[in-house]
Amino acid sequence: MTGVALSTTAALIEAAGRASSIRLAAYTLGNRRLADALEAAAARGAQVRIVLARAPNEDPAGAIAARNAATVGQLRSRGVDAALSDPAHPSPHLKAAVVDGVAYLDDANFRTDGAETVVRDPDPADVAAIEAVMNGGDDRVFAGALRLRKRDALADEAATIAAGAGHAIAVESESFGSGSFVYGALKARALAHDPVRLLVAGRELRSDRSGRERAALRTLAAAGVDVRVTDSNEKLAVAGGGGWVGSANATFAGNDEDDWGLSTRDPATVEALRERFARNWEAARALDTLPVAPGPKIGVRALDAEKLARGAAGRLENFFERELKNVGELLGALRHERGLVAFPAVRDGGEVGTVGL
Repeated sequence: MTGVALSTTAALIEAAGRASSIRLAAYTLGNRRLADALEAAAARGAQVRIVLARAPNEDPAGAIAARNAATVGQLRSRGVDAALSDPAHPSPHLKAAVVDGVAYLDDANFRTDGAETVVRDPDPADVAAIEAVMNGGDDRVFAGALRLRKRDALADEAATIAAGAGHAIAVESESFGSGSFVYGALKARALAHDPVRLLVAGRELRSDRSGRERAALRTLAAAGVDVRVTDSNEKLAVAGGGGWVGSANATFAGNDEDDWGLSTRDPATVEALRERFARNWEAARALDTLPVAPGPKIGVRALDAEKLARGAAGRLENFFERELKNVGELLGALRHERGLVAFPAVRDGGEVGTVGL
């Protein structure tokens, strides 16, 4: 991981202004300055290839899909080679650009307001792996500490949390669920009496009509995790001397969704991530101050949504515990550079097993 460092979307736009080759993949693209830079690059003869999600997740009305189709149409009209994602992968979550052999990875979608974490990565192995995914190749290509599949990225985030045993743990995710590796790692550290803080995005939580995310967060709070709600949608973790950043949300990762996550022990990067979390934490509010979205009515009876949500969260947690039995094999394949670490898989009654990470 030579030269990997935090960056900005503004730096990406500046690089695009002088580039001869640009590849970009995103869930959606709403940054007009970036779109203008891509169009200008194509107009001066640069090779510019853009792919946006064809059928984004959690877009029941199709608003994002329609916007992506319109954006692709406009880019094409300006000479950009733009397309919607392959129907076989309709909702890729990877947010990445490769500009003249340098990768830019974003945990959001190259926003205009800077409320995001961008990584600049010139490492040739990382860039080759990113381009392979962009080309529809194997997203299980392992390039150092970079992961390009959601399941692998979250396993590394959980490993970062586990390796921080005995230290303060800070995690932020746009959305959250009990069916992720991260949920189990946070719960384990809280039950071990480590100071654990968790930030989740209020926008996602407000739309949690099933109550499942809120139930999972309350379970963690009962275990000792300090949970707050933020207006940010960054995705990062800091534990001791280790850090993690990515676009993968700490939710269930049962599919083979393209995504990214990067583990680091670089002191400057870890400290920068710690500062980002501290800034967002300071502006955050308590979990129970957020209004609950009204749930759907079922039949003529109003059902107890909280009870249903807890039951669903419990089923997901049981599934997660079963998955953890195989995570040792998974992480052996990941060839994690930090060596062997262990954290317990837990349920409310206590520890049910120890998993090597």
